[in-house]
Amino acid sequence: MEKMRKKNEEAGFTLLEVLIAMVILAIGLLGVAAMQVNAISGNAYGNKLNEATERAQIKMEALRNLTYEEVEPEAELTDAEGFTRKTIVKRNTPEQGAKTVEVEISWEDQTGRKNHQVTFRTIIAK
Repeated sequence: MEKMRKKNEEAGFTLLEVLIAMVILAIGLLGVAAMQVNAISGNAYGNKLNEATERAQIKMEALRNLTYEEVEPEAELTDAEGFTRKTIVKRNTPEQGAKTVEVEISWEDQTGRKNHQVTFRTIIAK
């Protein structure tokens, strides 16, 4: 009889031990889920930043291929993907016979609460 009692006392986990293990596992999984949300958000921002940089670079290259007289400011333009492009041309800056050209691409984040922008600047001379 004593052998049976010892055998039953030593076998398996108690319900309390299993519940505590499940709580610890759940807390760990919630932490991993929160990190995953931050990673996805950071990845989306990186993609938008890359796209905005590419758009600014393409526009800047197009402006640099124009003659000095053809480089003019443009009206603000917003495309279907939510990017806004502004081209600013300052004449005789930093000196006479030069133009400072800025191409600014801006966009709002997914929540619509924060505005981001990329600005490229160059100087074009006669």
